Amino acid sequence: MIPTKRGKHLLMYKGYTYSQQHRSLNYYCSKKDAGCKGRIKLDVYGRILPTSLPIHGHPPPKYMVMSKGEYVKLS
Repeated sequence: MIPTKRGKHLLMYKGYTYSQQHRSLNYYCSKKDAGCKGRIKLDVYGRILPTSLPIHGHPPPKYMVMSKGEYVKLS
């Protein structure tokens, strides 16, 4: 999980980032507004359900991990 400036968290899986959908166990690709349909669903233990493996039509975003464990998105 990557904390955001707005106090929420992004889920990172295989290099792609996902935003939580209305405090549920459903997450959608952070590039949803650009038309990506990638989605992930978690079970109650936080494990990714195998039926929800996402397909993306774009490369994953690039992040750099800083010395304190903070993630910085690169342009």
